[in-house]
Amino acid sequence: MKIKQLLLIFGLTMLLFSSTTVLASNQYKISNAVYIQEHAYGVSGPSTFAFSPTGEHFYYPNSSGIIHQINLTEAYNLSTGSIFETINISSQENEPRSIQLNFDGTKAFILGYSNGSNLYEYNLTTQYNITSIVYTGTNISLVTYDSEPQDFVFTNNGTKLF
Repeated sequence: MKIKQLLLIFGLTMLLFSSTTVLASNQYKISNAVYIQEHAYGVSGPSTFAFSPTGEHFYYPNSSGIIHQINLTEAYNLSTGSIFETINISSQENEPRSIQLNFDGTKAFILGYSNGSNLYEYNLTTQYNITSIVYTGTNISLVTYDSEPQDFVFTNNGTKLF
């Protein structure tokens, strides 16, 4: 059975990433979140997602080894996007759970579950373009720390992983 996934967009997203009319005291306060819209892309399995720093690209994995990239014509507005590309990484991971790109869009990191909770490193030969992904051959197992990790994040300078 295919599960229709919905992504709910809240006003907090706009507070985090756009308008200069937002007061600094309102930033990062979920109590100020206002529901804006929901958008369904009709694919199964996304549990996490990532935006590029400009908000023009949106990435998410599904449960069958596929990573999706959506290009947005208006930054951070999912209703302006369409699926741009998909790639299959099942030769490394059948159940990707999370994806993050570094700040300049030249590296992607994908957390998987099927092969022992590994974090895989990829290079992107074209910035922010998921179709240019090349596996570096580097991965680390996180199973010692967490047997079923769901998501991860790097610090802004890339020196710490949570």
